[in-house]
Amino acid sequence: MSEIADSLSTGFAAPFVGRVSELRVADRCLGEALDGRGGVLLIAGEAGIGKTNLAELIGDRARGHGAPVVWGRCVVAEGAPAFWPWRQVLRGCLATAATDALAWRGADVADLADLVPEPVPAAATDPTYRRMPSEPGAARFRLFESVTATVAEAGEAAGLVVVLDDLHWADSSSAQLLAHLGRELAATRVLVVATYRDDEIAPESPAGEAVAELRRQRTTVPLRLDGLTEAEVAAQLENTFGQRFGQDVVAGVARRSGGNPFFVTEIGRLLEQASRTGRDVRLAATVLPHGARALIRKRVGRVGDAVREALRAAAVAGAAIDSATAAAAAGLPLTGMLDALDDALAAGLVRRTSPGGIEFAHPLVRDALVADLPTSLRVEIHRRIAEHLELAHAAELDRHAPALAHHWLGALPAADPRRGVSWAERAAAQALDALDYQEAARLYERALGALRHGGLDQTDRVRLLIGRADALCKAGDIRAAIADATEAGEEARRGGDPVAMGRAVLTLEEVLDPTWSCTAIRLSQRALAQLGDSQVALRARLIALLAAHAAILWPEKDNLSVGDDRSEVRSERSVELAEVAGTPDALVSALRSRQVVRATPDGVRDRLGLAQRILTMAKESGDLRTAFWGGLCRVDAHCLLGDLGAAEAELARLDEIAALLRQPIADMHVTSANRALAIGRGRFADAGRYLAHAQRLVADGLYQRLGYFNAVVGTQLAALTGDPVFEACTHALEEQTSTIGDRAGSGWVYLASYYASRGEWDRAAIHYRRLPSWDSWHLPRPSALPRLEERARLAALLDDVDGATIAYQRLLPWADYFAASGNGQTTFTGSVQLSLGVLAATLGKQDRSARHLRTAIEANQRAGLPPFDAQARFELARVLSRRGDRDRSEALVLASDAARLAEELGMAPLHAGADALAGTLRHTSRAVDPTQLTRRQSEIADLLGRGLTNRQIADFLFISERTAENHVKHILHKLGFHNRSQVAAWATASNQPDHQPRLSPDRHSPN
Repeated sequence: MSEIADSLSTGFAAPFVGRVSELRVADRCLGEALDGRGGVLLIAGEAGIGKTNLAELIGDRARGHGAPVVWGRCVVAEGAPAFWPWRQVLRGCLATAATDALAWRGADVADLADLVPEPVPAAATDPTYRRMPSEPGAARFRLFESVTATVAEAGEAAGLVVVLDDLHWADSSSAQLLAHLGRELAATRVLVVATYRDDEIAPESPAGEAVAELRRQRTTVPLRLDGLTEAEVAAQLENTFGQRFGQDVVAGVARRSGGNPFFVTEIGRLLEQASRTGRDVRLAATVLPHGARALIRKRVGRVGDAVREALRAAAVAGAAIDSATAAAAAGLPLTGMLDALDDALAAGLVRRTSPGGIEFAHPLVRDALVADLPTSLRVEIHRRIAEHLELAHAAELDRHAPALAHHWLGALPAADPRRGVSWAERAAAQALDALDYQEAARLYERALGALRHGGLDQTDRVRLLIGRADALCKAGDIRAAIADATEAGEEARRGGDPVAMGRAVLTLEEVLDPTWSCTAIRLSQRALAQLGDSQVALRARLIALLAAHAAILWPEKDNLSVGDDRSEVRSERSVELAEVAGTPDALVSALRSRQVVRATPDGVRDRLGLAQRILTMAKESGDLRTAFWGGLCRVDAHCLLGDLGAAEAELARLDEIAALLRQPIADMHVTSANRALAIGRGRFADAGRYLAHAQRLVADGLYQRLGYFNAVVGTQLAALTGDPVFEACTHALEEQTSTIGDRAGSGWVYLASYYASRGEWDRAAIHYRRLPSWDSWHLPRPSALPRLEERARLAALLDDVDGATIAYQRLLPWADYFAASGNGQTTFTGSVQLSLGVLAATLGKQDRSARHLRTAIEANQRAGLPPFDAQARFELARVLSRRGDRDRSEALVLASDAARLAEELGMAPLHAGADALAGTLRHTSRAVDPTQLTRRQSEIADLLGRGLTNRQIADFLFISERTAENHVKHILHKLGFHNRSQVAAWATASNQPDHQPRLSPDRHSPN
């Protein structure tokens, strides 16, 4: 490659989206032309594909190397003179060259006077100047030679780029001149760039013949522009409108536009307007843009009326054109439709596909054709197509169910609505089997729209609502699914149909969410009261649902013992009835409900057995959903037992099943479990990524309540790591807990823990006091243990002795378990022994605390939970540091280990506390004498240990803040410490009061 071409190539940076390979070709051609090896670059493509933009970029590149650029644009305007584009080119060339240097190399300058009289030298028009007479053909040849010589001369000094735009509109003379010029460029510094629409240029036209002639020249490089890729469409939308759109929206734009940049921009304008005004962007992406419609109308207008009407009918039939169906739609014989399609191919409105098919050039072309149809004609065409399909495919109608549903529903009101609804339900069932949940929901929606045409009753409406709720639930739009299931259940109740009422509730059997639970319980109870004894399987499933929802919504005891409450009784009864019914669906429902009810430590062995039964049934039936719920139950149980290896192995299998199911609910459970285990393993960056994915699921329509759980987990991560990236979750949790209320107080617990981790003890105490009293504190069974454990640690941190006493008593029976939620992991905080050790220390039972904490270290190490291992080491170091010199060396080792582990894991709050304690213990091991301090300094050291600031110390002791600051400096100097944290830790180690502020006597317990 030449030096110039090389510099063009290495300097390439596309200023617009895509066309990387095409620009490299153009750069090579330009470089060779500037090196003295000129030629022609033919840029072909449909309207709006970016031909002119590419030509403009080539011109910019040429100017960057000092080469002038001249343009000639072909037009279709009536009365345009011959050689119109060349007149423009010659004006540019004559302006580029020296006027007195034009009569060279035999060029007859006077010939140019007919094209561009203004800049031609006076000599050419002097009356004394005479041209030699010649034949008309010779005169044309001489003109072509003169133009060629002029163009070549204009490029001799610095090179030249000639752009001939819209060649498909060129007159015969202009096209022939281009072909002549193209043969003479090899030894010039001229690059001719010609753009044309290859779908509008006939081979026998002058422009078509010129292109054919040029393509035979070795100096000609043909280049065809195709549509942008989906990624390039996304980039164009972002570059043009300054915002990113969702992947599904971008995919829709790419599909409808065919990647045509003009169409992409036109659709993008609609997206931008929708986004700005708060409308549905996805819906806006389906609208036919005005600019695109106008362009397509022009293209369609170039074919005859008969072809246009045939194409309209074919457009109603579908994007891929079946000749026989299109003929039936248009009411034409097959030969007539084939002739029309040939004309449409020549006009670029349709294109051939491999192997041998035909489709519309763009979905927008088809949309424009359909949009121009009168309603009455469109309805009639739908009816013709539906009847044709039923006759032509009588032996395999199910395969054509989606098309039959579309056309019979499209034929309304001129057809029987029951026919369209029936096909829509069959097509929706096929879509569900194919895991295309969105399509199933769309089909049910269209079927529901048919109800307004009569012929259907309330029973049909309830059935269709249930079907749509099921599809929406599987698609992850839980809010819409709840609305449909509720409406179906209420209509069934008003119609006195308990079976339909029960089916409406069971449609969302997998949705264990408080926003749905109250409705589900109420409708289930009404249905059960009216169902006959013969409906054994349905009764079993409804009782199972009642038990599960009651367990998550209305805990009936104030501790973790399931005892003999209604949920326990109901779940046992549901299993009995399901076994009598003998139907797999009923038994799976009963077993799943039973595992929710037994989601407590004393039920863990039962849950493993339940999971095995569910998995055995899944293996027998091949049902992936059943296998998923059985595996999820097993993950929960393994986590509760601290067997994280088994939990992770099971979770890997669930991940594969969730990918096959393509259901956001399954994705959510896998994401939550992975996130909890990532926290347990100390992989906080991974946990953050799982959290972000769960937040996207909420944004896409999944559980509203999941947003609350995400905020809880984000707040837990903020407390563990101190990373400000998670603070947004903390703010969200504070807002949501205040706005929506929290009967269980989970939000207040995690907020208080967060502020305690930051040393903001007053704010922590405020949130702690908002919790219900211990006697009235009820928790959903699956989350009871981790929530109790979190509140227990808070009681210890805030020195709530009464609360610590209650918490210790409640947790003690579960000492050998790990705190994990029991219905798809959301939180995980390691061995319960850690909390018991902290509580025992608060209660003054130092020896017992040390035993619990040593067990916690061992359990967390065995389970592979480094964050909680580090926390247990720190807490044990604190306990041992209070027991005197005999344990101080071990305390130092533990604190140092905790600081090292915390630093490696990125647990900034724990690292700061453990490092400070280790520093203090190092100093105290060198016999720091507390008698070095004055009485006032001892008081201030005590207050530092309580976490007070200089301002708070000054207010407490009635001294100035400056005096308090000086006292702190003297204390640091006397004790040889570097920071206030070391003083606070030293005060703790020297049996001075703990640094956590105790609640005042009158608020010692929030109860």
